[in-house]
Amino acid sequence: LNTPLDRTALINAREALIASGCFAEVRQVRRAGDQVVEIEGRFLRPSARVLDNGSSLLVDREGFVLPGGYRVGDASHLVQVIAPNYRSPEHAGQRWPGDDMAAALLLLDTIKDRDWYEQIAAIDLTEFRVRQQLVLVTDLGTRIIWGSMPGRETPMEAMSSDKIQRLEWFHTHHGRVDQHHRGIIDVTDAGIVTKR
Repeated sequence: LNTPLDRTALINAREALIASGCFAEVRQVRRAGDQVVEIEGRFLRPSARVLDNGSSLLVDREGFVLPGGYRVGDASHLVQVIAPNYRSPEHAGQRWPGDDMAAALLLLDTIKDRDWYEQIAAIDLTEFRVRQQLVLVTDLGTRIIWGSMPGRETPMEAMSSDKIQRLEWFHTHHGRVDQHHRGIIDVTDAGIVTKR
């Protein structure tokens, strides 16, 4: 409107930015001249795409839902989270409920810097409700039974570091985390990896 925002308008602008669901935080909104308003904040970064009742929603690494229309660069690899046990929040900017989603996002955070991360297409939460197990699905359709949430392994279950070491070995020696196997790979046992 070619008018400088007054203090109340700056406060309202900050609140509107927070309510948009696009920002993790908005530190400051200030005038930098008659025609310029500077915003100091941190955008939410998409970490996964959640498939829920036919819709696809983006969530950040803490499970906050991003608003519809949020753009993701073509170079970004987003793993899909399939079959969450709880419905999505009603509004963007709210955290997706459930320990299953928290477990899936922690697993993604645990493996995101691995060379084979882009071979992981999805995390299936179907088994989490009954067995508390996470399942990785590769781009070939291989199901890698990961098991418990990282850091909450059951007795006799391999630790997350051991599971990663096994998958790293597969990738190093076969060029693929799934060894080109198109069935099921179970890395949960502390003593042995099984394929079927």
